[in-house]
Order: sequence, then structure tokens, then C-alpha cells
Amino acid sequence: MKAPGTRPLILVTLAGGGYGRECSIVIRALSGGADFIYTRPRSGVTEQPGDNGIPDGPQLELPDLQTVNSGSKLTSLASGVVIFFRTLRFLLRHRPDCVAGITARESVFVLAAARVLGIQTLFLESVTRVSVPSLTLRLIARLRLSRNIWVQWPDLVGSVPNAQFRGRVL
Repeated sequence: MKAPGTRPLILVTLAGGGYGRECSIVIRALSGGADFIYTRPRSGVTEQPGDNGIPDGPQLELPDLQTVNSGSKLTSLASGVVIFFRTLRFLLRHRPDCVAGITARESVFVLAAARVLGIQTLFLESVTRVSVPSLTLRLIARLRLSRNIWVQWPDLVGSVPNAQFRGRVL
């Protein structure tokens, strides 16, 4: 149990590619009331902790999760298993209060590790998903990996169980 008055510690799974900017906006919005640690894919993350007002914090670099286009499903599953176990060790070492996945496909395995340890979870769907949820969101909802699922468009609320519209980030 944390001492009264201490700031919550949040593990954030940073997304690569074009979603890095979205991640940075969310983190900056929360940075006044929390401390952060991060997981991130090996490549593709343009916004880094310490840059552009994103608070610095310990990081766990994850292997790239292969997609159907760039690797086989077996390769993707193997990468996911590595992500799951690396995340378990990282979570046990740092003991965050919450794990938040922001759009990243690696969130499936990171949130699974958090759920195994009984840590609160949150998944924030990308603002680019206007009417159809991502495969990542559908997996997280189907496997019940996050108790809190936030979508950024009202039309997505009924598309997956427990989805809530809390407004748009961008």
C-alpha cells in the first residue's frame, strides 16, 4: 500500500508509428498528478520520455510485435509471449498502480501481465478509430484484459463490452 499523499505510478505502453503523438498528448495531460514508467516497441516510437514535455521514467524496451504483413502469426505469438514475460518481471520490480495501453498492439500482452498480477488496467483506443474498433481493442475486450476501455468516438461505445466515451484526446 502506498503512503498517503504519494503520486500514483502508471505504466504506459507507448505506441509506435503515427500514434506516438497521441501517446504524448495523453501522458502530458496526466503528468501533473502521476509518475510514469514505460514500455515501448524497439522501433517506431518517435515521441520519447524526456522529449516534448513527456515526463522521464524507467523504460522496458519490448521486441517488435510482428504484424500479419511483416511476419507470420507464429512469429507474432512468439513475440507476444516474450513481451508478456518481460512485462511480468518489469511489473514485479516497479509495482505500478495502473497499467495503461494507448493504442499499441503490444498492449494485449502488457495488459495480460497486469491482469495476472491484479493491477488496474486501462486501454485507450486510438482517435483514428471512428466507427470500427481495432483488432487490439477487440482482443482486449474479448479476453477481458482491461476493466476500463475508453474510446474517443461515441459511435464505438456499443461496439465492445465496457467501452466508455470520455471525449477525444486530439
